[in-house]
Amino acid sequence: MADTAEATLGDYSQLAGNVAPMVEGVARDASSAVANFSAISADLRLAATNIAAAADEAKHLIAENRDPVTSFTSTGLFEFTQLLADMRTLVSSLTRITNQIERDPAQFFFGDSQQGYEVQ
Repeated sequence: MADTAEATLGDYSQLAGNVAPMVEGVARDASSAVANFSAISADLRLAATNIAAAADEAKHLIAENRDPVTSFTSTGLFEFTQLLADMRTLVSSLTRITNQIERDPAQFFFGDSQQGYEVQ
């Protein structure tokens, strides 16, 4: 029985010798992972703080500009729409005038010359 115990102890000793390098590698990797996790968690905390600050700034910016935006949407937007409509009318008129000038510039600038002069 003592021989069996010694053989078993030798097997365990050999097993421990084989496992020790593997455990050292795993421990080294785990320690590196913990160090990386600490750095990542610090970066995440900083990012969360920055996001919270940006959200707070956006909240204040929106609250600060609520009245001007409401004013623009109630009157300014209507006036801008009217300006666009007037600009379309102006462009249409200018296009028509340009076409008349291109077609017969003398008639546009001097009038209809076919009527002639009337004696008084």
